[in-house]
Amino acid sequence: MLDILAMALASAFAGPDPQAVLAQAALAWEARRLPESVDWTLDVAPAAPGARQVRRTCTVAADGTVSAGCAAPDGTRLFFDDAHDPFRDPPGSFDVSFAAPDTIDGKSVYHLVLTPRAPQRFQSPLHDVWVGTDDYEVRKIAYGNTSFTFAQFGSDGTWWTQAASGAWGTASSVSVRLSGSKTIANVRVTPLCWAVKSMVVPFLSIERANHSLFTDMNANVRRYVEAQMLADDPGSPGLILARANLDWYSAQMYDNLARADLLLKASYERMPAGKDPPLDALRQRVQTLVDVERIATNQYASLAAPRMTSYRYWNSMTAEVAQLKATDAHAAADPPPPQAYGTAWLLTQLDDERRDIVRPAMMAADYCGVPLSTQGRTATGI
Repeated sequence: MLDILAMALASAFAGPDPQAVLAQAALAWEARRLPESVDWTLDVAPAAPGARQVRRTCTVAADGTVSAGCAAPDGTRLFFDDAHDPFRDPPGSFDVSFAAPDTIDGKSVYHLVLTPRAPQRFQSPLHDVWVGTDDYEVRKIAYGNTSFTFAQFGSDGTWWTQAASGAWGTASSVSVRLSGSKTIANVRVTPLCWAVKSMVVPFLSIERANHSLFTDMNANVRRYVEAQMLADDPGSPGLILARANLDWYSAQMYDNLARADLLLKASYERMPAGKDPPLDALRQRVQTLVDVERIATNQYASLAAPRMTSYRYWNSMTAEVAQLKATDAHAAADPPPPQAYGTAWLLTQLDDERRDIVRPAMMAADYCGVPLSTQGRTATGI
């Protein structure tokens, strides 16, 4: 279990990690500049046998009205509609891997392949992303049955679809005239707002799973203590089952904590510490909660760690927890056994840290225009 965590963290800090690259791409995607209106001339080559390439004009008005020339022969839109957020699913929804290195318009890109971890729950059409190796800009995506390639136009670097391809055929840009400017997300684009949408919201989604896991682990500790008090044999089925459950829950927690580490790593790469005090304060809140969760997970995992023939590690842990109890002025008159007390004490700390992070996250979300109120409270179990 610990070996899995070590490998995950080693890959995260030793070099490019596909999950971290995806998080960086989501940050860059939110910040990109888009046109208010477009007059786009493009060549469309239908895939039907004998069909001829046709030049057409696609017009997108400021009020969102789209002309007939913007549709492929099968009705597919030829440009990527920014009303859809390809990165809407939280990190951890996908297994992300690198495909062979690639180039787009002479730019070196990472080719990320996304496989849903739970297809029945997350049904995002996004399955491939090509991300610039030097700027993390999204150069191309495979979204559903269509691939869209993006490029920057004009002196202000406004992004627009350069080409599209699918079963219907291909489309390529001839010329484009862009008017006005807007950002993809209808939020303030600041380092803090990048973090709220790309780090805090996904982190609170991870926290929803963590809260459930800690609840399950705490209930299992009680069963473990009961089994230990009733069993004379350290190899009794009740103890073995309780340890196996704790090991399983802890493995899932370590996986979630590794994802949280990747979110923080991507955020610090995008905006180093010291550049934006509100962002630093919010990230510190997240880091503190992750640290306390890791301590608590280690505590739970330690119950599953002792060997059947040796209790040296177990006795050491019990002594440390007993010392914690002795220094706690709020200990009950008849507290639970030492082996259960440490986790209960840490759960109290976790609840405090969760409450500490909700308020600043809510304030930042309101400032940025990110609808976090219901999701934030639900994700933290508060």
